Amino acid sequence: MPMNPLSVPDTQRLKDAIYDRSEIRAQQAFQWVRELVRVSSTVATQGAAAGADTITVFWVRLFGVLSEVGESYEYVCKLADHCGASDEPLARDARVVRDALRAMRDSMDEDELIWLHYRRDCECHVWQESYALSRKKNGLKEKRVFGLLGDKELTVDEFDKRASAMLRKHGRSEAALAVHFAKLVAPHAARVFDAIRALS
Repeated sequence: MPMNPLSVPDTQRLKDAIYDRSEIRAQQAFQWVRELVRVSSTVATQGAAAGADTITVFWVRLFGVLSEVGESYEYVCKLADHCGASDEPLARDARVVRDALRAMRDSMDEDELIWLHYRRDCECHVWQESYALSRKKNGLKEKRVFGLLGDKELTVDEFDKRASAMLRKHGRSEAALAVHFAKLVAPHAARVFDAIRALS
C-alpha cells in the first residue's frame, strides 16, 4: 500500500529519526551478527563437541539476525526510499547490509527456513504449541505462520511431514542438522558482518 506524502518538516524529522535509530540499531545488530559468526564457525568445525549451549545460541542468533535484523534493514531501506534519502551514504550502506542478509536467507530452501523457525522455538520455549493441533474460538487451530517465508501458513500436518523429512535427510541427528546449517550460513554471516562493521 503506498504511503501518503509527508510535509517537508516531517520528512526531515523522519530522516533524523532514521539516522539516530540506525546508529543504535547498527551497534545492536553488529553484536548479534558478530556472535552469529563466532557460533556458526564453532558449530561448523566442532559439531556436537561445540556443546548444547553453543548450538542453542547458534539457532537463536541465526533466527534473530534473519528475522529482526533483516526486517530492520528492510524497513530502513524502504523508509529511505520513501523520504527521498536513497542516495545518502547511510541508505547505500544499509542496502549493502540488507542485500547480504537476503543472500543469507536465500541460501536456505523453504524446508530449511521452516526448520529454523522450529529450532529457534525449541530453544526459546518450553513447549512448541504453535506446531501442534489446538483449539481456537471457532474451531481448530491447525495452521502456523512462518515469517521467514513471507508469512506463509502451513498446516501442522504439513509441518510434521516436512520436518520429519528434514530429520531423516540428516540421519535423525539434530547435531548434524546444526552443522549443516552452520556450514551453509557461515560464509554469508561473515559477509553480513563485514557490511554491518562498515556502519559501526
